[in-house]
Amino acid sequence: MKNWTRTIQGLVAALFVADLLIAQPVEAQADPNQPGGPPDTGSHSWCYLPGFGQRTTADAAMTWLRDQTVVQTLYPGACDAHTDVRIAPLFTAD
Repeated sequence: MKNWTRTIQGLVAALFVADLLIAQPVEAQADPNQPGGPPDTGSHSWCYLPGFGQRTTADAAMTWLRDQTVVQTLYPGACDAHTDVRIAPLFTAD
């Protein structure tokens, strides 16, 4: 029984070491362009709907989007028919 246990432990250890040697990280690659054309690089407007109270968090999220991508974000103030992103309060049931 002890010989089988040692054999199994040896195989598990060998598999673990082999996995470490084989599984090498690779550099991440960018996604290809979207079907039908390149990624969207246009400007996008955003606004808050009444009752939304976490404006600092939303401002930071939209700034991060702008700074990390080629998308320009605009905050016109009021929401209108042409606003791309309307940030609204989320109500949950008690």
